[in-house]
Amino acid sequence: MDWDCVLNYVFEESGSHCEIMRDTTADIIDTAHLSWEILGDNVAEERTWMQPETFKAFERHWARCFPTFHNNWENEMTQDEKHAFSTDDIRDLVPEETW
Repeated sequence: MDWDCVLNYVFEESGSHCEIMRDTTADIIDTAHLSWEILGDNVAEERTWMQPETFKAFERHWARCFPTFHNNWENEMTQDEKHAFSTDDIRDLVPEETW
């Protein structure tokens, strides 16, 4: 099974999955003892489990679900705020768009 192909389909072609994506992402981060910060481009080598195209599809879907958070993360938050952003904060995000 080509999981990257499946994930690309889920993120790009199959509609809105904001809540499940948010909750699953938080669960994976908790289970793996990672942080949201590690998903960024500056640490791409740490996420070898996801191909770049798949991560970009995830990122686009996430930005569509949570545009205010995405904008704040990219443009407003300090490194300290990013480092402190927890899985509880992820779970508290409310989708702004569904399709």
